[in-house]
Amino acid sequence: MELVSYHVNVGEQLADFRAVKERFIKSDFPAWTILGVAALARPELVVEIKAVAAVRK
Repeated sequence: MELVSYHVNVGEQLADFRAVKERFIKSDFPAWTILGVAALARPELVVEIKAVAAVRK
């Protein structure tokens, strides 16, 4: 699994997002890329999260 999150105010949001991630994801994985951006597609959005996962059969 891989997570990518885009934050309009990464400095203000990072601590809260880490707390939520640690609450729901207990392992060292997934890899998480955090990117600060000037804006997202709509002005009212402050974060966008993309998750990619694969399941072995």
